[in-house]
Amino acid sequence: MVRLIVNADDYGRTPGVAAGIREAHRRGIVTSTTAMMNMPGIGEALHAAREECPRLGLGVHLLLTVGGPLLPAERVRSLIGGDALFLRPEALAGRLSALVYGEVLAEWRAQVERFVAVVGEAPDHLDAHHHVAYWAPVLLRAMLELARAYGCAVRMPTGPRRSTWPWTCRPAWSGHSVPGALRWWTSFARGMPIALTPRSTAPRPPGSGCWGCWATWDRAPQS
Repeated sequence: MVRLIVNADDYGRTPGVAAGIREAHRRGIVTSTTAMMNMPGIGEALHAAREECPRLGLGVHLLLTVGGPLLPAERVRSLIGGDALFLRPEALAGRLSALVYGEVLAEWRAQVERFVAVVGEAPDHLDAHHHVAYWAPVLLRAMLELARAYGCAVRMPTGPRRSTWPWTCRPAWSGHSVPGALRWWTSFARGMPIALTPRSTAPRPPGSGCWGCWATWDRAPQS
């Protein structure tokens, strides 16, 4: 059976984005959202989601390119710049070979754990801001490791005809073609609870004060 899932990214990036997503769930077709756990006020935004939208699916939008880490800077040196904040996407793309797997895993685990502490349960799915989890095997491995540990879903990296890997990051796959990288992903992800495939994007909520990445998904049949 195929069930339509309409997911809204960037929950909690601003109060307006969070309110817009809740409104899109109550009055529209949004069925789930992924939260940015390093944003100010994310705790209050998640409590509001639980209270106002009990049927809204809640996941974690794993972060490496906006804001700062939840862990102390000395524990995530390969993930941050001189200002102790996460790198911009272009800078991260140039540092992929220097990323330390243990630091990525620890920081993303801290983001998931903060979600668990606020919501009281594991997220129902994981994805990543700017799709960074698909930029290099070390990042994808960390996301899948957490998904297995917490028993939650992840989104597949591509639809049948498009790639989410920026061209600047493809060398990190050591010459893999997109189909080859997808085969690697499939073999690593075997046994995951469900897989999600991106289908389309929609505009930000009106008056949000910030862009929001909205995506429509379909659920892959479970074997």
